[in-house]
Formats: sequence, structure tokens, C-alpha cells
Amino acid sequence: MRHILHTVFRWLTAGALCLWVTDLAAAEPNKTGVVVLHGKWGDPNGYTLPFARHMESAGYLVTSPEMP
Repeated sequence: MRHILHTVFRWLTAGALCLWVTDLAAAEPNKTGVVVLHGKWGDPNGYTLPFARHMESAGYLVTSPEMP
């Protein structure tokens, strides 16, 4: 039963992510802001930086604050 719930949760998460990406692609650049957050012990100049720069180059307003 736990395995089934885990699988369903993964599919729901993947579906939600697909919907979010589709919505983000349909949004107008320069009118849409994106907040890019790093992981618990990460920093804004770490593994999230390429994604943040890609979004900026696509015309989105991007902020990547350093979280405690």
C-alpha cells in the first residue's frame, strides 16, 4: 500500500510540475517574476545559477535571494 501511495504521489508531483512549466511558458516575459531558491545548505551562486540565468535571458524578472 505504501508503495502505491508513493507512486501516486510521484505522478501527481510530476503532473503538477508539467502544468507549472506549461503555465510559465505561456506567461509574458518582463511581466512575470521568478524566485529561484537554493537548497538548505546551498547558495544562490550554486547549482540554481544556470537556471536563474536562463530565465533572465528569456526575459523574466528573476531574483535568487540567499536563504539562511
